[in-house]
Amino acid sequence: MSAEDNTDGGTAQRILGSQDVHNVGQAVLTLATELWIMRDRMMVLEHVLGEQGMDVATLVDTHVPDATLQAKLDAERKRILKALTDALLDDGNTSGVFDR
Repeated sequence: MSAEDNTDGGTAQRILGSQDVHNVGQAVLTLATELWIMRDRMMVLEHVLGEQGMDVATLVDTHVPDATLQAKLDAERKRILKALTDALLDDGNTSGVFDR
């Protein structure tokens, strides 16, 4: 945010400039892309396992992760949040944000 002079001599806070709007838009698209990838893979996985007679949705709903899996989940959550933060704060060049 930056202060800009008002016509009445005071200062006004500029909330979002054009680059900020671009960055917010990029963050939304980044999030939507990541969400779709995860939903697509989950739906395919549930379908494939369902064909094998496994009600994986129920198994997932009731599963409690051990420490190793929880650490992997936490790392992935941090990666996604970093990608979103990069998109919001970067100069708009977010190529490679989701490289693994």
